Amino acid sequence: MDTYILAFIPLVFGEGISLFPKVQKQENLVLEKSKAYPNGIVMLYLHKQPAN
Repeated sequence: MDTYILAFIPLVFGEGISLFPKVQKQENLVLEKSKAYPNGIVMLYLHKQPAN
């Protein structure tokens, strides 16, 4: 199982930045858990949704 861990860090960058600019195929991800910290950082733990 592929697992993705994303950290969101609250900063102001005007229009923002693209996390995955060259991705051509959409993957359906399932959120396993999340954790929010007092400093505003949020950690997301995701995995690929199994194929039907």
